[in-house]
Amino acid sequence: MKITRVEALHCDAGWRPWTFVRLETDGGLVGWGKCSDNRSPHGIAGCVRDLADLLIGQDPRPVERLYWDMLRRVRQNSGGVSHKAIAGIELALWDLKAKALGVPVYELFGGPLRDRVRLYWSHCGTTRARMGTVLGTPPLRSYDDIAALGREVRIALRRRSQQRSRCPATRQRRRPIRPLSRHREGSKDRANSIRILNGAD
Repeated sequence: MKITRVEALHCDAGWRPWTFVRLETDGGLVGWGKCSDNRSPHGIAGCVRDLADLLIGQDPRPVERLYWDMLRRVRQNSGGVSHKAIAGIELALWDLKAKALGVPVYELFGGPLRDRVRLYWSHCGTTRARMGTVLGTPPLRSYDDIAALGREVRIALRRRSQQRSRCPATRQRRRPIRPLSRHREGSKDRANSIRILNGAD
């Protein structure tokens, strides 16, 4: 099996593009990876193109060797966009390897760690503000509207928590939700989030 094509694709995610890497092989398998960046999708796509010649004609299965080949190529400008591009390519390589073996990717890493993953809506407010008409939700025009959204989220979380507490299997494993855990101490984003959440009480 050899890699025959490397491409970076952009997808309209509503308010910013997402970047995906697509690797094709001569055997017909296709591997996918994601390497989105908030503000430089064309930089990542350009870096993916810059690395393509290292990959074309190579067997995608020795992922570590290909990773280090790419890292050596960008060693003078490590980090940032180049590492995001490498990450997207590496994900696509693992995807190809798993498909070639007929197993899920997690089997290559020792099997699944869990059978369920807790999710959170990290862009709840911004998605509502920018895409409210698509979602069919009320517009967000003021702090009062955002506070109302916070109350709505808290009610939904409380309802979900009550449903989980009725289930004996989950009663002892409940953990608090930390909606602000992604923000650094002293960040303006965190300060605004705290003010908004406090207004929702």
